[in-house]
Amino acid sequence: MQIRKMVLEDIPEVMRIDSCSFPNPWPKKSYVYEIDENANSRNWVYISEGKIRAFAVLWKILDEIHIGTFAVDPESRGSGIGTKFLGHILTRAKQEDVQKVFLEVRQSNTGALTLYRKF
Repeated sequence: MQIRKMVLEDIPEVMRIDSCSFPNPWPKKSYVYEIDENANSRNWVYISEGKIRAFAVLWKILDEIHIGTFAVDPESRGSGIGTKFLGHILTRAKQEDVQKVFLEVRQSNTGALTLYRKF
């Protein structure tokens, strides 16, 4: 298991997971912008067995983190990856003196709601 910053080479696999997870996936140019240009962006991937299993894009604004997108590969859901990954992200945010974390989630996304309520 490895959690590291997202790089441009990760975008195709991140987009695959994004398109399997959300009705309106982000376009490639959005990921490129977040990686290359947005100084407030914190972009992460979770890798297991050589494959990206989850990704997240967050924005740090003052003492807050806004989770823009967070997804676990459908093949890996229910394995605990989401909990480990979000725990890591929140630990890193705390190291940056973050006081609050915000996100939006559809009420119908019960898996995500269950995960977020753990934290």
